[in-house]
Amino acid sequence: MALAHDTWLIFIRALRQAARNPTWVVVGLSQPLVYLVLFRPMLEPMAATPGFPPGDSWQVMLALLALAGTGYAGFSLIADLRSGVQERLRGAPISPTALLFGQVGKDLVVILGQAALLLSLALAMGLRAAPLGVVVGVALTIPLAVTIAVTSYVLALGLRNEDALSGVLSSIMIPLMLLSGILLPISLAPDWLHAISRANPLAYIVEAQRAAFLGDLGPEVLIGGLVAVGLLLLAGWWGTRAFRREAG
Repeated sequence: MALAHDTWLIFIRALRQAARNPTWVVVGLSQPLVYLVLFRPMLEPMAATPGFPPGDSWQVMLALLALAGTGYAGFSLIADLRSGVQERLRGAPISPTALLFGQVGKDLVVILGQAALLLSLALAMGLRAAPLGVVVGVALTIPLAVTIAVTSYVLALGLRNEDALSGVLSSIMIPLMLLSGILLPISLAPDWLHAISRANPLAYIVEAQRAAFLGDLGPEVLIGGLVAVGLLLLAGWWGTRAFRREAG
């Protein structure tokens, strides 16, 4: 009960902080919107290309939202570390795990709100998808977003510098996107690049979301779901360990 209470207090604080300064909320939503408005129309003529997966480019927007919306979550932690907020919170009788869970809870609420807005805009722009598939796609986004947010917070805890964090995140996120099929379907890649992509867990989640939007809730969705849950458990262990060690 104490952990739940502490997590709730940190969650409310983080939510109020995001409401006062919604810059990162807008930034996180802007990248998928740019993708929908500017990049997606260029992919439409490629739909008839041999090797192009069934459906179109709508199906990857939730994975892109998770990357863009939570990838830079750690910047808020660096600001708190610099201002001494985290030090004061650690001095209070609050579980270090709650410091992580509360922040991630805020990120999850923001992502779900962004997803609802993004899906509404996509429907207005012509998205046609199986309703259950959309629900499954959003469900797959939740563990992915949490995993990325926790990774960002742990990196911020270690680096404690915005420039360093930005560089590290970019060096991680760009290869992840390119090797997952978010920007271009990995099925169009040469065999050696496709083989490398099999080591990218994000690729399985993107493929699962693409299949779900088409109404195919078969093996690809199951594999993507298992990968997403596995990443969530690993991130939970890593994040909890890092924040407890920091509280020291």
